[in-house]
Amino acid sequence: NTYGQLGAGQEAGDFALCPVQALLSEEVVNRSSKLVGGHQTMFLVSGSQVFGWGKNGEGQLLDPSAEDQFEPTDLTSEIHAFCEGADDHLQHLAGSHGSVYAVLQSKTLCWGTSNRGQLLLYSTSHKLRRSASKVPVRVSGLDNKQISSLALGLGHGALSDNEGNAWLWGAQSMYGSEYASGVDNKLHKLIISDNRDEHFVRKVTCGSHHTMLLSRDGVVFGLGQNELSSLGLGDSRDKLVFEPRRTTLDLSTGGRPSVLSMAAGLGHTLISVKHQG
Repeated sequence: NTYGQLGAGQEAGDFALCPVQALLSEEVVNRSSKLVGGHQTMFLVSGSQVFGWGKNGEGQLLDPSAEDQFEPTDLTSEIHAFCEGADDHLQHLAGSHGSVYAVLQSKTLCWGTSNRGQLLLYSTSHKLRRSASKVPVRVSGLDNKQISSLALGLGHGALSDNEGNAWLWGAQSMYGSEYASGVDNKLHKLIISDNRDEHFVRKVTCGSHHTMLLSRDGVVFGLGQNELSSLGLGDSRDKLVFEPRRTTLDLSTGGRPSVLSMAAGLGHTLISVKHQG
């Protein structure tokens, strides 16, 4: 809890569960829909409100002081300042390791660190591309994307759109590119096929060095680093997987996916499944 990531109001950590909600109103907790974070920074989305706490060294909590926050702080007004009208609301929020994306109905914003090109901000200056932005910046390259899900890893990002396409960017060694030593901030479209059948993506999630994709027909694919068997392929013989590969878990149930949620961490993946019947 060095950076206040537990939201407990103090620096001292605890090996027991810490009731962060005690510092938030019951109404906020009951309306909360998503908790995201990574590298000691956490965000709670509750209705139209956004709360954040933890590490702030890269300005990821929208506080120019760069001081860490040990209690949940209301960030709603800072994000809503970029909204265009009452109907322009927050649709998606993704954060990991000092980088943050906020998808509004009118635009997509990003801020924080971009040491591996994860902010999709620059295309010419290598120096600028690897810098940080402590204020939200519009990601013009995503203006034409109808984003259905967005996730961030240690140095890469992934998104899916309403047409079922999946896109990756950032440190190539972290999303399975054969050019594993490169760093770029260009979108790379994934072609996901299995036995010559093309699959359309419903949701993406990122671990620190790997990416998982859930297709609309309930099949889970993974790519990236697999040294800890984080891709669910049944073994770790392939240390780096360059293209989406089907996991050993079959989640197809009558053509409808039975996955409730999917998350990935440093070297693992967690999938919550709804049992039929």
